[in-house]
Amino acid sequence: MPIRVSYFFQQRPNLLAGWSTNFWSNASSFTALDVIATSLESSIERLQGFECAGVARRYSSYPFSRSVQVEFRGRATNFFAQDLTGEADFPTTALLLRVYAIPDYSASLWIRGINETLATMGGVYTPSSEYVKRINELTAKLANPANQWAIRALDKAVPARVVVNLTSAGVATVPGHGYGADDRVRISRARGLTQANRIWRVTPLDSDNFQLQGWQIPVPAPIYLGGGMARKQVYIFPQITAAKVLRTTRHNVGRPFGLFTGRHQRRA
Repeated sequence: MPIRVSYFFQQRPNLLAGWSTNFWSNASSFTALDVIATSLESSIERLQGFECAGVARRYSSYPFSRSVQVEFRGRATNFFAQDLTGEADFPTTALLLRVYAIPDYSASLWIRGINETLATMGGVYTPSSEYVKRINELTAKLANPANQWAIRALDKAVPARVVVNLTSAGVATVPGHGYGADDRVRISRARGLTQANRIWRVTPLDSDNFQLQGWQIPVPAPIYLGGGMARKQVYIFPQITAAKVLRTTRHNVGRPFGLFTGRHQRRA
């Protein structure tokens, strides 16, 4: 049973500035996952500035990813306990982490709250040798088969099928679609009746036609001009086999000292 691990971090209690980072795991139980998740959280914290810290952790199961299985794990937090001397500038400074799984799956996520000195001249990634060791510590844990960290990805083996007709009543014709009741299907690249281009729950009408649940007849109703592909949304959770940092980002928005939100320049 895939489990989503949501880490909640915060920057300085007085700022009330927080963010989350989500990972997926194929661990056999919450008990086994708890040890692994605690270890990964420690590695993430070691990448952050001294005033950032993890404040809670939540586990939830797939496909009911919002059904919390273990409640928030609040704990006493010392926001100035990190051994990195530089401050973090959430959310403007972050590492882009890329994770990979066999045969050719990948996903990206941001590690926020990092030391702002890590990105110079508007975003040039300049880690110290010690920081590289900490990055390697994190990526090694993610790629370790024993930890069972995974990627949530659409199954590439599920074919995309050609849409041959769409009606203003929200009926799609896809010969031999094979979809079941309440399957989630993405319609894309339909011309004319572009309101259909999104993910829908479907109700099969016969082997070639299905109804888009929740469809609202557009007024005035555009004419379907052809095109379109339909693909059932089937997620798999292949195990992470490699991870690396691609780049970092830093945006100077002119934020006044001590404030979470900032001023954005307006173009002339």
